[in-house]
Amino acid sequence: MFKRHRLILVAIPLLSLAVACSAPGAPSVLESQVAEPEPQDIEIHDSDSQTPEDEGTTPSASLPAITPGSRVDPSIGTTHVWDYPTVAGDEVKSLLSVAAANDHVHFEVPFFGDMVEFVGYFIDETFIVRATVCPACGELAVDREGDVLLCGACGTVFDDVTGLSENGDPGYPEGHVPVTISGDTITMSLVDLQHAYTRTASGTETLTDQPDAAEQEADAVPLPPCCAR
Repeated sequence: MFKRHRLILVAIPLLSLAVACSAPGAPSVLESQVAEPEPQDIEIHDSDSQTPEDEGTTPSASLPAITPGSRVDPSIGTTHVWDYPTVAGDEVKSLLSVAAANDHVHFEVPFFGDMVEFVGYFIDETFIVRATVCPACGELAVDREGDVLLCGACGTVFDDVTGLSENGDPGYPEGHVPVTISGDTITMSLVDLQHAYTRTASGTETLTDQPDAAEQEADAVPLPPCCAR
C-alpha cells in the first residue's frame, strides 16, 4: 500500500513534465508578459519622396534674366543695371566698367536715413548723373530711354544733356554733378548728390547757387591804386 502511494506521487511530476515537453511552441510565463508590437501600414505620399533640392523650387522660365551687376525694378518688373557704390565720408566711388558697358546705370546713396536713386550715363566723354525724381510731377519714375530721359508716371520727356523738358514742364536744374574719373573708378561727392536730389525735387532752376552780378561786384576785391587802370 505504501509502495503504491509512492508510485502515484512520483508519477504526477513525471506526467506534468511530459505535458510541458510535448508543447514546445507554448510561451513561458516571462515570454507571455512581453507582447510584440503589431506591424502598422505606412503610407508614402509624393511629398515624402521629394529631395531637399526639389522643395520650394520654381521653373526658371518664370523668373526674369538677371545679369551680374543688375537687379529687377519691382515697380515695373523689368531689369535695370545697377551699381553699388562705396561711400566713405563724402566720397562716393562707383565702377567705370559697369557704367561704360551699358546704356545707363542706376545707383543709390544715403540721404537722411533713407536711400535716394540716381541714373548715370555717358554722353561722349562726359558722365552725367540725374536724380530719378521727376522735376515735373515729383514721382520716382525717371529712366533713360534711348537718347532722352522719360518719366514713367507723367510721361514728361527731358533732354538727356541739358535736362530741359520738351513740352514746357519744369525741367532738371541747370548744371551737372561734378565727377572725377580715374582708372576704373568714378568718384562723386555725397554732398553734391544729395544737394542735386533736393534741388531736383524742389524744382530749383540751378544745381548750385549762382550769385547775381551785384553780389559778384560786391565780393570782388579792389585792386590797389598802383595797379588799377
